[in-house]
This record gives sequence, C-alpha cells and structure tokens, in this order.
Amino acid sequence: MRQTNRGLSDYRPDWRRKVWGLQLLFKYQHKFTNPEVLNVGNQLIGIIKYLHAKGIVHRDIRIPNVLISRDTISLVDFGLARWMDNKRYTRDIDFSYLGDFLLYLLYSTYQKVKPHSRPWYEELQLTSEQKLFLKKLLKIEAAYSDVDQIARDFQKVFPGDKKEGW
Repeated sequence: MRQTNRGLSDYRPDWRRKVWGLQLLFKYQHKFTNPEVLNVGNQLIGIIKYLHAKGIVHRDIRIPNVLISRDTISLVDFGLARWMDNKRYTRDIDFSYLGDFLLYLLYSTYQKVKPHSRPWYEELQLTSEQKLFLKKLLKIEAAYSDVDQIARDFQKVFPGDKKEGW
C-alpha cells in the first residue's frame, strides 16, 4: 500500500465533482492534518446545528455520507433522518455519530506501534481534553446535550489555524 501525505488541495483534479470522504480515507489513504480535522469538524458541527434547529436528526453521520468539494463539506443520505421527538429520536444520536466520524479522521494518521489492539483513547495521541471531548460525544462520559457546547468545546480542544488546511 502506498502512503501519501498530500493535502486535500492536492486532490484538485477530482474537485470537478464531489469526493466522498470514504475515497479520501481508503482509496487515496489521505492523512487528515489537525487543521483539516478542525475544518471538517467545524463544518459538520455547523450542519448538525442547522439540522437540529429545524427539528431534524440525521442518524447516519458516517464516512460514506460526507462529501468534500474544495473546502466545503456536505452531508448526504437522509434516508435514516427523522423528526426529533425527544424520546426515540434525540439530538445525542448525531453527537455519537460525530464522535465516531472524528475518530476515523484522527485514525488516518495512526501508526500501530504495539502488536495488540488497544482502545482508541490509548492508541491515538490525544490530549486529556480531546479524549474527554470524544468520550462525551460517544457517551462514555457524561454526554453532551447541546450542540453549542460541542462547538465551543471542539474549538478549545482542537485548536488550529482556521485559515490553514486545504
């Protein structure tokens, strides 16, 4: 397997059409930099915020459902989306999916050093604040209930130059 360190802008020939996040991770073996994780995360949080304000829970925020075109993220496939009812279809479903999605991006730079698998919070080189943030998204710790708090915490624990990236 060929490893690449290309930035997202290096995929510009493909920008005539949208590129699936799945293609970047698996076909091109793209390694997401911290500024790229920040950019993608901010945009996804913005999309989630918009959907929740409209009373919609997506319920399927996964790598194959995220398109990247130039520096813009799109969320597709609303087949599992539902109107929130605060019983079965709640906001926190999307928060868990967001946490899982961010872990995929963070794992794109992971180099296995020990032969045995360990939990993500031991394998990935993350700060204690980043680990707590992700654990709250994934409901391993006291879960988030508000997307605005997620947005604020994301900015704090994943700092970076917002202009740098793609």
